[in-house]
Amino acid sequence: MEEKEYSVSEAVRLIGVESHVLRYWEEELHVPVGRSTQGHRMYSERDIALFRRTKELKDCGIQLKAIRLLFEGEERLKDQNDGSEEKEEQENSLENQITYYKNKIENTPNWTLVDIFADFGISGMNDKNRIEFQRMIEMCNKGKIDLIITKSISRFARNTVDCLTHVRKLKANNIGVIFEKEGINTLDAVSETFLIWFSAFAQAESESLSQNVTRGKRMGYKEGKFAFPSLLYGYDRGDGKTPVIIPEQAAIVRKIFHMYLEGNSIGGIRKWLNDNNIETTRGTGE
Repeated sequence: MEEKEYSVSEAVRLIGVESHVLRYWEEELHVPVGRSTQGHRMYSERDIALFRRTKELKDCGIQLKAIRLLFEGEERLKDQNDGSEEKEEQENSLENQITYYKNKIENTPNWTLVDIFADFGISGMNDKNRIEFQRMIEMCNKGKIDLIITKSISRFARNTVDCLTHVRKLKANNIGVIFEKEGINTLDAVSETFLIWFSAFAQAESESLSQNVTRGKRMGYKEGKFAFPSLLYGYDRGDGKTPVIIPEQAAIVRKIFHMYLEGNSIGGIRKWLNDNNIETTRGTGE
C-alpha cells in the first residue's frame, strides 16, 4: 500500500499555515520534499506530522533554528535506540519507584507527602487519558500541592508541547517540578532552556521505545510469552509464566459479572463492593 501524499494546498489546510511559511520551513528544517510527475511539491504523512510539531513548538515561542536542532537530535536518538529491548517489566519498575519516592519524601526535611500519582499501564503521546496526572493537576490548581517530584521528563509528559504547557502553568502559580534524571527544578531561572531540549529528546525516545516495545511484545506473543501485570484482580503471578487463580477473588469477579448481567449499574456494583469491604489489589476500599 502506497503512502498517501498531500499537495501544497492540502498541507496548508491540514497544518494551518500559509504556503510561503510552509516553504520557508522546508528550507530551514532541511526537509527533503518529494515531487509529483508534474513537478509539484508533495508532502508525505511524515512531513505533515513534522510540520504540525513545528507549528506547536513555534506557538510555544521556540525559534525555528532551535526546532531544527531538536529534530536533528531526535533522529540521532532514534538511531541509537533502534533495536533496543524492554529491560524490565513496567509493574516492577512502578512499584520500586513508589517505594523510592515515599522514602525520599518522608526523609527530606520540610517535605510532606500529599499523594503518589501513577498512571499504571497508560501509554500514548498525550495526557488526555492519564487520570492520575489530571488528578494531580487538579490538586495543584486547588493549592494542595506546591512541589512535584518525578523521575524524568518522560514520566511527566510524553511530548514537548504538553510538558512546556503544564510546567509554565504550574510555575505561574509558584509550583515547581523537579526532574531527577535531568537535574532540573522548574523554579530555577534557567530551567526552561534545558527543559525544551530534554523534553524534545524524551518525546523522541518515547516514540522509539514505543515502537520497539510493541515489536518485542508481538514477537513474545508468537512464542506464547506475555507480561502478566502484578495488580490484576483474581490472579497471582505464580512463576511469572503461568498465572494462578485466587479462589476468593475469583468468586468476587464472578459476582461482579452476574450483577452487571442482572442490570446493576457500575455505581451500584461499586457500592456493593464498598459495603462488603472488598479491597482492591492495592489494599484500598475504592
